[in-house]
Amino acid sequence: MKKTVTLKLLGVMTVMMIAAPVFAVNWIKIGDGHYIDSDSIRPSNSYGSYTFDTR
Repeated sequence: MKKTVTLKLLGVMTVMMIAAPVFAVNWIKIGDGHYIDSDSIRPSNSYGSYTFDTR
């Protein structure tokens, strides 16, 4: 029984990790099939560069 609970938990966590980025509200299209989550844009350590999530 313990193995079944572990497998179910692993399955739920996997689905959440895959689906989580899809729920961003502010996607901006930047090219052919490429999108940036505008809420994830943040300054990087380097001068004048930024990091962001893409999909």
